[in-house]
Amino acid sequence: MALYFKKYYPYLLGIFLLLYAIHCCSRSGDIDLFLASGERFFNGENIYKPSYFDEHISYFYGYPFSMVLSIFHYFPIKLARLTWVLLNFFFLYQIVSISITYFNFNYLDKKDKITLWVLVSLFCVHFLNLNLIAGQMTIFLLFMCLFTLQLAEKKQNFLAGLCLAFAIIVKTVPLVMFLYLIYRKHLKIALFTVLFIPIIYLIPGIFHGLDYCVLQFNDWLDIISLDSESGISRELYEHMHSFTSMSVSYLTQNNLYHGFDRHIASFSYEIVKIIVIFLVLISGICSLFFLRTFPFIQEQNKLKVWWEISYLLGVSILVFPMQQKYSFLFLFPTFLYVSFFYVHIKSNKIIVSQTFKNCLIFAIVISLLLFLSTVDALFGHYVKGFSQYYKLSSFGCIILIIQLGFLPPSLFQKSFKS
Repeated sequence: MALYFKKYYPYLLGIFLLLYAIHCCSRSGDIDLFLASGERFFNGENIYKPSYFDEHISYFYGYPFSMVLSIFHYFPIKLARLTWVLLNFFFLYQIVSISITYFNFNYLDKKDKITLWVLVSLFCVHFLNLNLIAGQMTIFLLFMCLFTLQLAEKKQNFLAGLCLAFAIIVKTVPLVMFLYLIYRKHLKIALFTVLFIPIIYLIPGIFHGLDYCVLQFNDWLDIISLDSESGISRELYEHMHSFTSMSVSYLTQNNLYHGFDRHIASFSYEIVKIIVIFLVLISGICSLFFLRTFPFIQEQNKLKVWWEISYLLGVSILVFPMQQKYSFLFLFPTFLYVSFFYVHIKSNKIIVSQTFKNCLIFAIVISLLLFLSTVDALFGHYVKGFSQYYKLSSFGCIILIIQLGFLPPSLFQKSFKS
């Protein structure tokens, strides 16, 4: 039976993924917004104004991305959705393939490896499903970040700069990778990135003229701006997660949820902005704890590189203001890193105190429950709404990042040296 299953496993997996892809493309999602922006670009219209579908839905991504999406103008809507889901399967495969090159699995037996990937799957499956169902960009952006990192190690500076430039234009979150590459002395990649960004922004001018590019760029800056009170108050939408969203939720007066009140203070928006800036600065200072070397020194230890990237991508969810639940997939490197250490500690391959082990298990369980509390099918609509109201996923992110800080690569290396 086992031999039979092993023989036909690839075919069964392929059938399952195809059926799941068909299920994903049978319903509308954010991909429809992206495709609509491509339609507007194709027609030479403003892709940012007016809003889409109704007055509350806006397009926040860079307009060169809409130029790429305009290719799907000739596709039936369901075929375009299906194509994007299948592309995301490819990106996921590449993400896993790149990730495993940073870890040494030689000390894990088959049971430990199963435990590792089951734990990673428990963390990721909900956020994966959200991204695939909605046709979001998070999987693609995570792939671009890790692919850029892989290209940097291979000294393919030109291609790395091109990939990172396009990723930053699609969404600003990959800026953390740009800053990291500068810190780690990948200066050629940083230079190519800076050169490619204006070039990519100007390419749409070939089709609609430079005036169109200027208009789109200015409208994009306006729509992502949070400088005004009306801008920052948009974070009150319950699907947002970030330092900005948490600060507005807990530090300003807002609506009750079934009689529950989350605000602990009533500050003005000006004070909230200062608090958010302070939290962002603290996050930047904490990055030095993970980097642990002077700037312009390339890190040769692959496990430490992954530790550093795990923090930067994880904390980006909190630092960048307009983040939804889809963005928590950026915690995948952190999920994998923490799970990797958990299975080594659980099987006593890494020796730590019983208290440390218990705290790690407790933190993993709590963060996992906080993430899964938004799953309607598991806990019901009421708990999901409660979780959204109190931003529990954001607290799960903070707890996971704290765990990351207590699991430096030296803990693994010292154990196996001894």
